[in-house]
Amino acid sequence: SIATNVVRDYRKSRARRRVQFIDDASLEVVAAAFEKDDAVWDERRHALRKCTETLPTRERQVLQRRYHEDESVEEVAASLSMSRGALDTMLYRIRKSLQLCVEGKLRQTEAP
Repeated sequence: SIATNVVRDYRKSRARRRVQFIDDASLEVVAAAFEKDDAVWDERRHALRKCTETLPTRERQVLQRRYHEDESVEEVAASLSMSRGALDTMLYRIRKSLQLCVEGKLRQTEAP
């Protein structure tokens, strides 16, 4: 009957959603992996902060307005009397230089 099928489907879906608990050893492995990831991200954030400090004032201001103050590209471009395309190019170049700088700083910390 329809009711039987509904109950059967409900029981199947409920069985699939059961929480699977893991043992303490597995939990420790997962926790250690997360701690390692946190350390890696902390290093990257620190390197990014240092690299951002080396940018010219105008580029730092553009980053601040675009990413921290959440202004749109159009708003930032208009206030700087730039076209959207010119600002897009500027942001691309800033991000690329920051990427290279961060990678360089991370390589320096890895070197013996």
